[in-house]
Amino acid sequence: RTYYTSEKRIHPCGSICVLLFLLLPFLLVTPFLTILSERYHHSKLTALSELAMVTEPLSTANPSSQKGKMVHLTSPLPPSITSTDHDMGVSLSGAIGLRRVTQYCQWTETSSERCDTCYRTVTARDGSEKE
Repeated sequence: RTYYTSEKRIHPCGSICVLLFLLLPFLLVTPFLTILSERYHHSKLTALSELAMVTEPLSTANPSSQKGKMVHLTSPLPPSITSTDHDMGVSLSGAIGLRRVTQYCQWTETSSERCDTCYRTVTARDGSEKE
């Protein structure tokens, strides 16, 4: 006997397999990348913390006592400093420096002349022509 059913036969795995196929890599890769990121930032924070413990302020009274040591120096920026880009005519007071990033764009220009008036000659059956 032959039976006809109008139902679509779905693979036993069906959409669950597709969902697992797409979701499983995401679920495995995300924690791995998170752990790598945490390790990187932890090592950076540890290095900066160690550097902060070793660094001492620069002593102008006795600089020879700090020879070979890591020193730290801060200074306020004098308001008289002005950065200028003479080529562009830009000047900023209080800026340490200016950096220009140039971007080039290229294009092609085309032109054409078109006449909107159309002339044609029509020849009739009797041989006469009309414009």
